[in-house]
Amino acid sequence: MTSTSKYKRVLLKLSGEAQGNTYRLEDGTSLVAGFNIEKMRSEAREIKEVISELKVEMAIVIGGGNIFRGKDARGIDKNTADYMGMLATVQNAMAFEDILVQEGIPAAMNSSIRIEEVAEPYLYKKAKHRLERGQVVICAGGLGEPGFTTDTASAQRAMNLDCQAILMAKQGTDGIYTGDPNKNPDATKFDEMTHLDIIERGLKVIDATAATHAKEHSIDIVVYDGNQPGMLAKVLCEPDVYGTLVRTKT
Repeated sequence: MTSTSKYKRVLLKLSGEAQGNTYRLEDGTSLVAGFNIEKMRSEAREIKEVISELKVEMAIVIGGGNIFRGKDARGIDKNTADYMGMLATVQNAMAFEDILVQEGIPAAMNSSIRIEEVAEPYLYKKAKHRLERGQVVICAGGLGEPGFTTDTASAQRAMNLDCQAILMAKQGTDGIYTGDPNKNPDATKFDEMTHLDIIERGLKVIDATAATHAKEHSIDIVVYDGNQPGMLAKVLCEPDVYGTLVRTKT
């Protein structure tokens, strides 16, 4: 790898669904559950490559959708459901930390929800120090309060940790389009756009609160296809070619 990364420090946002196994049900619908260890190991190896070759410092936030999605809960108090979703992100973070370490990657997870037996509490100064020492930092537990998505947690942690960009690894989508490319063959991909474009167009690629937070702190957002092998290194070097680059133009 001879290219140069556009960013020195980034936050990688991985979806919980991408960490799970997909099961086809009898009614034709699909269910994502459990841990897809081989997929997680593949992600870890890509991270190892960009850290060692591109010298990128990386924080990670992982969703919890393969275990529990608070917004889909029925008959459970919303606040309780949100806390359950935060605990799901802790489980994913624990699993991913273990796999990173198995692959020879120095990693440490923290949690906004205090569970000292399995994770140190989130302290931004300590997390920044770990990044400076070359460790991958996994931030679990969302923001520790109900009512916030892991997208918003990603934007807040990116600001806290002085990350220059949030890399949004999507599943089967290589960027932001004018419409759903799976339903509209005429939909075209944006190579570049602004945070305000996302907010005004009501695009669902990242929630509006997270987009606003990133805009206010001049943090780029790069949306790319996390299912494509080797794509992490490519988007770090050419984000507007291999994904959609969201930035505030000056």
